[in-house]
Amino acid sequence: DTLGHLGGDAMICALTDVIRTHIRESDVLCRWGGEELIILASDCTLDSALELAEKLRHAVEQAAFPDGQRLTVSAGIAEAVDGEDADGVLGRADDALYEAKDAGRNRVVAAQAEKRRRP
Repeated sequence: DTLGHLGGDAMICALTDVIRTHIRESDVLCRWGGEELIILASDCTLDSALELAEKLRHAVEQAAFPDGQRLTVSAGIAEAVDGEDADGVLGRADDALYEAKDAGRNRVVAAQAEKRRRP
């Protein structure tokens, strides 16, 4: 918000450049809205997704961004369970993201498979 829309967009582009260097070619990186990004990683266990998210969090924390800005990453991770639709898994990931933010930001939280999305 402090950089304005164009500055914020430039920062997100720089952030995605950092992320792309750490994800697989088969992974899909999407801008979900505002400053939220999604990485869809198939054939990936929850443990390896957590490992990737921590690696990304650290890489972003160490990266130099335009105008000397520093960024941190809060991430919510969810693994799709049998019979779960996209809304369900994305909702659980979103809940985990807010849990990470509420816990102080710059951290990764994994959603529990049995935990239902808050209303």
